[in-house]
Amino acid sequence: TLFPYTTLFRSLEAKARTAILADIPIRNPLNETITFDVILEGQGLIGAPRITIDPGESASYELIYSPLLADHSDGKLTFVNMQMGEFWYLLHLDAAEADPIECKLMEAEIGKSVEIELTAENPVSEDVEYQIEVTNPINFRVEYAHKAGNTYKEELLAVDAYHEAPFQIVYTPSAINQDEETKVVLFHPTAGRWEYQLRGQGHVLPNDLPPWDGKGVVEMQAMRVGAIVGQASSNLLNFKNPLNRHLTVQLTLHQDTEAQSP
Repeated sequence: TLFPYTTLFRSLEAKARTAILADIPIRNPLNETITFDVILEGQGLIGAPRITIDPGESASYELIYSPLLADHSDGKLTFVNMQMGEFWYLLHLDAAEADPIECKLMEAEIGKSVEIELTAENPVSEDVEYQIEVTNPINFRVEYAHKAGNTYKEELLAVDAYHEAPFQIVYTPSAINQDEETKVVLFHPTAGRWEYQLRGQGHVLPNDLPPWDGKGVVEMQAMRVGAIVGQASSNLLNFKNPLNRHLTVQLTLHQDTEAQSP
C-alpha cells in the first residue's frame, strides 16, 4: 500500500441550483494501469464511480458540485485501490442562496389589476407543498389552482415530484407612476427556496375631455340607470379610493345633449 489513509483538503463554493466543475488531480506512480473506485459523500456531489489511469500518468477527476439548498457542510471524496490503498479529500461545501428571479414590470390602470403567470418547479423525488410569502400583500397577491383531489390550502402550493406548477401574481396599483415592489418567496425544507422579485406601476389614461387638468382620467365600468318617464329615481354608485393616500373628489354631472327622440 503506497498511501494508506492520506488526507487532502478542498473547498467548493456554489449558489443553490447552479453547478461548478472541480478538477481533482490524481496520479498513478506504478508501471501498470490501475483503476480507482470513487466514493462521494455530501449533498450535491456528482461524479463518475471510478477512474482509470495509465502507468506513470496523472489525471483529473471531474467532480461536480450542484447544491439544491443553501448550506454550509463538509463532504468527502475517496479514491480506493487494492494495491495503492486509499486517499481522500475532505471537502468544505459552501452553498449560498440562489439569485432572485427578476420578473418583468407590471403595469395597470388605477382601480384595475393585471397578472402574470410564473412557474414553480419541484426538483426532488417527492411531492411538496411550498409555503408562500408575499412581502407586499397590499399591492400583490398570489393565485393558483389547487391540485386535483386535494383540499385547497391557502398559502400552500402543491407540486408533484419532478414536475412544475403554474401560479399567478396579481398586481393592483395604489400609486400613480411610482414603483411598487414585492418579493414572492416559495419555500420547502427539501425542495429549497425560490425568490421572485416583482415591480409594478400604476397609471391613468390621458385626459382629452374637459376639465383638461393634465392628470389623466380613469375610466370606470359603465353602469345603466333608469327611471319612469315623468318620475324621479335614485341610483347608487360605489367609489373606492384605490390610492395609498387620502383623496378628495369633486363630482360633476355631464348630460348627453344628443338625446334620442321618442
